[in-house]
Order: sequence, then structure tokens, then C-alpha cells
Amino acid sequence: MNNSDIGFTSRVAAAHRARTVGGRASKWWLPCALALVVPGASCRKHDDRPQVFPVRGKVLFRGQPAAGARVAFQPAAPSAWDVARAGGRGGAGGGVGVGAYEQADGAPAGQYIVTVTWPGPNPGGEDPGDEQDVGPDQLGGRYADPRRSSLRVTVKEEPNELEPITLE
Repeated sequence: MNNSDIGFTSRVAAAHRARTVGGRASKWWLPCALALVVPGASCRKHDDRPQVFPVRGKVLFRGQPAAGARVAFQPAAPSAWDVARAGGRGGAGGGVGVGAYEQADGAPAGQYIVTVTWPGPNPGGEDPGDEQDVGPDQLGGRYADPRRSSLRVTVKEEPNELEPITLE
């Protein structure tokens, strides 16, 4: 071996040591690669999903806003789209913005069976603001089953302002 071979060998050994930790290959590059790839994947455009159209409405119970009511739109006919339903939650005034893919982004055009539940406060709950810590349906399940619900809406290929959903 000549002197240049020894220098080359030590440089290779030094480079290998820099890439290993405790004799094992370091995975320092994996978080860096994921940081570059994952944001791009999550931001990609979903061209294969049906277009959604804005849907706004209001839920009333005996003429009063049903704040916190949960509304779900089930397609009336089987469809090929991959989101089983669209839905939203009533605000303080009973207003609901329906979303299929994101909160209040709208729903694909079509006919829907509407289900509504209205969770009451959980008297034994620790945190009244916790969405998982809710009491029973204040509507007694009357509008919760899509097979029994008489509520129907049609979403058109335009912004939709629905008639109030009136519950008794």
C-alpha cells in the first residue's frame, strides 16, 4: 500500500463513522426526507373527488335554534364517491355549514337523507366543553336513523341556502 491508499482508506473510514452511531447506520436522513415529502402529499389536489357546493342551513327545535345539533347528510342513492356522508354542527344560532371533506366545505350535488342528533350536556361530565363528554340525544334518537328519517334535502350545483330543518 502506498501513502495515497492509506489516506483514501482513512477518509472512507472517517466518512463511514460520521454516518454511523454506535456501529449502526444513522437514520438522520429519514426525518429530513419525510419533512420534504409529507407536506407535499398532504397538500396535493384531490381531482378524483366529486366537486362540492356550499351548503348552509339552520336547525330549529320547536322554533328555537338547536345549538350544538349534529347534522349528517347520507346520499339517498348509492354513489361512487368515497366520503360516506357530509355533515356539520349547529352553532349558537342553530346555523350549520355542511362539509364533506373539510369543515363547512360543502357537499357534492345530489339528494340526501338528513339525520340529526342533539347531544345534551353530560351531568356527570368533567369538562362541559369536551365534545366527547356529552349526554344523551335530546331528540331521543327520532332523527338519528337514516332508514327512519323523513328529512330530505337536495344539494344543487351552486351555493345552497337550505330551508330551516324544523324538529319537534
